[in-house]
Amino acid sequence: MKKQPHIRILAAALTLAFCILGSSSALAAPAATPTTRPEKEVVEPNDTTQTSLDYLEFLLRAGGPFRFQEAAIKRPADDADAGPAEGAVATLTIYSQTTNNTEPIDISGHSFVAVRNVSDHAIEVGGQEIAPGTGVTIGTRANRPEHEGIWYNLEGYYCYYISAFYPNLYSMQVSLDEEGLAVLNQNLTTADHWSTAFNCASFAAGLWNSVCSDHLSAGTPHSPKGLKASIRSYGGKLRYNESVPYDYIVSYGTARTPSADYS
Repeated sequence: MKKQPHIRILAAALTLAFCILGSSSALAAPAATPTTRPEKEVVEPNDTTQTSLDYLEFLLRAGGPFRFQEAAIKRPADDADAGPAEGAVATLTIYSQTTNNTEPIDISGHSFVAVRNVSDHAIEVGGQEIAPGTGVTIGTRANRPEHEGIWYNLEGYYCYYISAFYPNLYSMQVSLDEEGLAVLNQNLTTADHWSTAFNCASFAAGLWNSVCSDHLSAGTPHSPKGLKASIRSYGGKLRYNESVPYDYIVSYGTARTPSADYS
C-alpha cells in the first residue's frame, strides 16, 4: 500500500528529529570520570630557586589586572563549621599560605581556590564537567615550564603526593548557586595570565570577591601573605588546613591542555 503524503512527511520529520537528538547526545560532554591516582614518588619542586626561569626575569614579569565580572547577588561566606548553604550547587574555597618570611616583601607561599560539586548532578567548572562529590583546584603560576597562567588540579596533585606541601593553610568557603557558578566560569575564561603585580593572590582574591560579599584583600603589593592576613581577620568563618581535592588530571590554560610534566 502506498504511503500517504502526510505520513511520509511525518516519518521524515521524526527521522530528522531523531538524527538531531542523537547527534546532540553523541557530542555532549559526559560527566568527567575522576582520575586514577597511581602510586609514585614525587619530588618536591623548589619554587624559590628558579631552575627553569631566570629569577630576576620572573620577578620583573609585567601584565595587566584580572578583570572579573561581578555576581548580581553575592552570598556571604559560610561559617567555619557549616556545610553548603541551601540551594548551593557548588562551594568555592579560597586558600592562602606562606612560610612566614619576616622580610618586608614576602614572596613566599601560594594562593589558590578549589571548587567542589555539592549537587546531585554534573556541573561545569572551567570548561570541564565534574561529577557530584568531586572537586578541582585552580591557581595561576609563572614558574612552571609548560605554561604561564591558569592551572587546574596542580595544588591537589602536590597535596596528594607530598605530605604537608602547603603547611599552615588558611581558607574560607562560600556556597555558589547556579548564577554564582556561571559568573565564576565566565571569569575563568579571562584568567589565563600571571605577572608580579597580578599574581596568584590577585587571582584568588579577585575570583572570590566576584561572588562573595565578605571582601578579601591581597594586600599591597598583592601577595599570599597579604591574602592570608585578610582571611584570618574573619574569625568564625576561618578554616585551617582544610582538605584540598585531587580528583582530576592536572591541566592548564583555557583549553584545559593535559600536563605532560604532571601526568
